[in-house]
Amino acid sequence: MYTQSTVASIRTRCVVAFKVYDIDDDGVLQAGELLQVLKLMVGSNLTDADLAEITSRTMAALRKSDTSSGGVTWEEFYLAMSSVDVRRLMSLVPECGSPICDL
Repeated sequence: MYTQSTVASIRTRCVVAFKVYDIDDDGVLQAGELLQVLKLMVGSNLTDADLAEITSRTMAALRKSDTSSGGVTWEEFYLAMSSVDVRRLMSLVPECGSPICDL
């Protein structure tokens, strides 16, 4: 069970992360923005194909509704990030039993 301070900490971290990924600051995270940030984070340690796969899988797992832009809203991002193991979501080899194995 989460304490109030833990919930606040998760929310604060999600706010910061969303602002990092939402490069154009329009309130919707697009796949291209996520891909751009991932490329900055990992440099040449992963291929473009690997990064595209991670981006696609991550966006599919985050997206809960059909926004006209196909992106992920703050609400979707927060709900997903507060209830998912991000390390597994953003890896190349998901563990069996993970929700993203079905994607």
